[in-house]
Amino acid sequence: IDFEYAQNYDGRFILRFDDTNPEKDILEFYDAQKKDLEWLGITWDECYHTSDHLQKHYELCEQLIAQSDAYVCFCDAEAIKKGRQQKKPCSCSSEPVEVHQERWERLLSSVDEQGIVRLKADMKSLNTAMRDPTLFRVIRKPHPLQEDRFHVWPTYDFAGSVEDSISGVTHPFRTKEYELRDEVYFFLLEKLGLRKPYLMEFARLSIEGMPVSKRKITLLFENGAVTGYDDIRLPTLRGLKKRGIVPEAITRFVFTQGISKVESVVSFGLVEAENRKI
Repeated sequence: IDFEYAQNYDGRFILRFDDTNPEKDILEFYDAQKKDLEWLGITWDECYHTSDHLQKHYELCEQLIAQSDAYVCFCDAEAIKKGRQQKKPCSCSSEPVEVHQERWERLLSSVDEQGIVRLKADMKSLNTAMRDPTLFRVIRKPHPLQEDRFHVWPTYDFAGSVEDSISGVTHPFRTKEYELRDEVYFFLLEKLGLRKPYLMEFARLSIEGMPVSKRKITLLFENGAVTGYDDIRLPTLRGLKKRGIVPEAITRFVFTQGISKVESVVSFGLVEAENRKI
């Protein structure tokens, strides 16, 4: 869908790897996704990794802290959860800016420091996502591309909005599951003084009897329930290819369904029907 929009409106299509969680990022996935997209007939004008821009993200985090719009929190997970449930501001948030600047430096310089950076938003908001969400956290696992260069990583709330803005994206597409986080997206860009893109959202399309969630597919793979990511029982591009589905059939199927905010479950027979026509 993203690619088609770029084509129709003479735009640029960017392939971005949001690789800011070393615990989930695996080296082989980068090339695998490129190959799968090429098989689907998709080309891109630019390709880059969010992890390449980490120093810029650090600078923007320092800007937020200096503005008193973010703070470093050393509370444990249970205390943070309780504070959010009770709509009570974290005691860390009332510390002077200088304290948080010093804490931030400690986080960056020492791999032994624990702590997170939180956005100073609205702890009394009815939208739970706005109750001082986490912007940065410590992850000590080596990154497939950056190796051991970094141990403080941005969350998707921070990296997604910042990258959409600074990379020039005008129309980011994302699934409806992020709807509650839209307020965080725009609030953060407002505080940073960055350009606000036009967000477009759609519901996830589920296929009857097939797992489409990355989490579920990964579990099947790890448990040995499937032979690999190209198992013909999976709706992965490699699984579909091995099953004999051609790229044109997938494209037709997607455009037939269109984009909607209504959750729907369709039969795999619709994909097979398009395949038979071709």
